[in-house]
Amino acid sequence: MGQPVDDKGMLVFSRRSVSSQVLASLFFVACVWLGMGIVDIEMILKQAEERLARAGELPSEAQQALEDLLNLVEHLVTDQATLRQEVQRLKQQLDNKRRAKTTHSADDDKPDSDHSSEKHRRKRQEPRPRSASDRRSFKDLTIHETIECRIDSETLPPDAVRMEDESIVVQDIQIKPRNICFQRQVYYSAAENKCFRGPLPSGYDAGDFGADLRALILSLKYCGNMSDPRFRLGEKTVQLLRTEFDIPQKWGLALEQLGEIELDKASLAALLDDWFGAALQRYRDGPTALAADRLRLQFDALFATRTGYGALDERIAKTAAKKEELLTVLDHPEVPLHNNASELGARVSARRRDVGLHSRSIRGARTMDIFTTLVQTCKKLGISAYAYLRDRLTHRHAMPSLAASIRTAASV
Repeated sequence: MGQPVDDKGMLVFSRRSVSSQVLASLFFVACVWLGMGIVDIEMILKQAEERLARAGELPSEAQQALEDLLNLVEHLVTDQATLRQEVQRLKQQLDNKRRAKTTHSADDDKPDSDHSSEKHRRKRQEPRPRSASDRRSFKDLTIHETIECRIDSETLPPDAVRMEDESIVVQDIQIKPRNICFQRQVYYSAAENKCFRGPLPSGYDAGDFGADLRALILSLKYCGNMSDPRFRLGEKTVQLLRTEFDIPQKWGLALEQLGEIELDKASLAALLDDWFGAALQRYRDGPTALAADRLRLQFDALFATRTGYGALDERIAKTAAKKEELLTVLDHPEVPLHNNASELGARVSARRRDVGLHSRSIRGARTMDIFTTLVQTCKKLGISAYAYLRDRLTHRHAMPSLAASIRTAASV
């Protein structure tokens, strides 16, 4: 119900309307601020209503005063509700922070808990005894081999008495080849002109590699960010290059002549050098003045080509202007034909930054540089980095040092 108004649009405060608004406001304020019981509030409201009834018609000043008081009460009640909501929000936020903390006892959840480091030191548990379990996660480990570590009795003092053995579990791994030959039974039906072969086990019926090896390869590539340095060329290669890259017919025919082959990194590099850098490579193997003059003439003829396509002709002209730099090998056969080795060496560190971002300390940066140098040096020398690191970590030193390997490679 709306508040009644007179013909001038002013609020009309009758005894009943005034008493109703006052009583309602008093009731709300009492509930919020005073915390009284329902019986006490009802008694106060009844007394106030009786006084207003005996007062008769209220003067205009009294009505205005009541209106101001009602507005003030409404304002205070609104502020009170806002403050209560803010207090509740802060309490909830504080409770969430307390629950998020890592605690060592139920007492830590209490507001007056003693969080001093001294108390935590007092309550720290004793370390668990060594056992055949993972010391980080405390999960049981499967023991594959037990080796007894004996003491030479001659090194012991005369009064030495044997006590209970101590068990130390060291986690290690072995990766061994496991090649399986499946003997498949074969039956031939003359009536159906068809051979029937025994099925291969699941996981071994998808090519030349088993499921374990394929899972390892995928894990090394996508979990360890290791690349697979093998390249397969064949019909699919030719089709892909022709449809996606539109290679010249000359190179398409060259690829077709290779057939279906699989190359490692070194073989592919040799093939590409033979295709695209063979002349300069042959010159480096046996430099002569006549061969140098012939290569300069071939360079001039190649870069004198004009296609009519302005942007391409501009690039051809810029390359021709760098003739002396590009043909440096003709005067100095000892220089490399390209800087791919330097680019690839720098790419190793760039890829490592992509994976691990950066080191967290100077010691970490030095460690990364040392192991990167060791691994890359092993690769250049054709040495297994894994075998070399294992040889040094086990202190066997069965393999020669990298310095000795470098001297040997340089003397060849």
